[in-house]
Amino acid sequence: MDSKPSGITTLNRTDESGGDARVPCDQAVFTSIRTPTGEGYRLIASSPGLTGREKTEITKHCPSHGGLCGDDERATGLAFYQLPGERLCATFSCTAGKEQSGRGGLRIYTHAVVFDRQFLSAFAYNPFNIFQAMETAGLTTPELKRDKHLPAIELAATPTRDGVESGKAVARVGAEWLGYLLHTACNGERVIVSGADDPRDLIETVLLGIPGPFRADVSFGCGLRFSIGRAFTLTGVFGDITTTKRIIRGQPLLLLHPALDLSPPPFERGAWVRMVDDYWASKDCHALVEFTSQAFPDCSPATLERIAALRNDTRFASSADAAEVLTIANRRRGQTLLSRFEHRLLDDLLVTIRRRLEQLWSQADEAELVRCWPELMTLVGKSPEEAFRQLIPVVGLVLRRLSHTSPLIALEHALEIGEKATIQALKVDLQEVADTARRRLRQAEPGQFKRAMALLDRWANTFPGIRLPGPPVP
Repeated sequence: MDSKPSGITTLNRTDESGGDARVPCDQAVFTSIRTPTGEGYRLIASSPGLTGREKTEITKHCPSHGGLCGDDERATGLAFYQLPGERLCATFSCTAGKEQSGRGGLRIYTHAVVFDRQFLSAFAYNPFNIFQAMETAGLTTPELKRDKHLPAIELAATPTRDGVESGKAVARVGAEWLGYLLHTACNGERVIVSGADDPRDLIETVLLGIPGPFRADVSFGCGLRFSIGRAFTLTGVFGDITTTKRIIRGQPLLLLHPALDLSPPPFERGAWVRMVDDYWASKDCHALVEFTSQAFPDCSPATLERIAALRNDTRFASSADAAEVLTIANRRRGQTLLSRFEHRLLDDLLVTIRRRLEQLWSQADEAELVRCWPELMTLVGKSPEEAFRQLIPVVGLVLRRLSHTSPLIALEHALEIGEKATIQALKVDLQEVADTARRRLRQAEPGQFKRAMALLDRWANTFPGIRLPGPPVP
């Protein structure tokens, strides 16, 4: 059972208006100091809500002497992982003066915050927003002289990271490498990413390609020297990695060098990775973050593949030609969707399809309109899903266009609607079609009158509620 922080202290140095969500957290500090009870690296302070198992796990993951990749006073490291009992832990590590044990070098100081998994959504499912909140609260500044009993706190959740940093990572290593890292992270494979500089922007970019709620299961570390004891899902290191190569020999771990290797190992791109790849390749990182940071109700592989396929279709349909758009719509007709979220994505797709067809067919010639009609009627007239009725305005557009250029064809198509589907929502459009066709038929060739009279008789029987004045006068 998760422990609950009690006796909470609010830490919020930027906004006292109450507008931010406030996330209750326990906290702990890990560093090396000399006290009457001991010396060396250990938890020197913690809040009472932390369990013994949680403290043990935090101790295992915190860096000790020489544990940061950087070797100067500005070096920092970040980590995010799940604790026993499923609470989440975010840690910030930095230097805190000279090492006091006599070994030389710089002392490392780590502040950890622990919170219930459900609160990750308050940070837009982005752990890097947690690190920002820790900085705002003053938790990233070392404080060696403190009481060993820390209060529980509240962090002000103000999600501000919108994917801008992702653009830099995409430009540096390319969408192909990022797609591979996303693939491995989604499959739970443990990967070490090495670069000349701290690759935390790369780690964040990959993380933001993962569905929001699923990010709680993807542990990562940045700027921390690798050790088997903290083998995260994603580890970002830089500098000399000779020791890392030796440590991982024979271990089920991948060490990758995106900046040096020409291309990633071959892998099968599923619909989700293809979707994220498309966003990255088009440098539309902000839109990607908006989409992936939603509260997905189900992050199972099958569900994510369906969701990504719907999203891929929506993005493609926005610029596709009419034939491609109709193919997408027909493929979606009758498809089984399992959640309200998927139905909402289908609605978004159909809105995009409607707008694209309206854009294309408002300028199309008569031949294309006539050619597209049967497929359009298959979608609107025979689709059992109520969602597909969103395409009804497109039917009205085609009929209005044809009523100006080919009134007899327009009337025939309108009758087809009545005989096949009797779509009541089209009555206003049909009246406009009828009025326009009537005016155009007054200018018709003599040979068209017989056909027109037959159409008008059928019209009167099919649409008795729609006014169509008497027969055309030759």
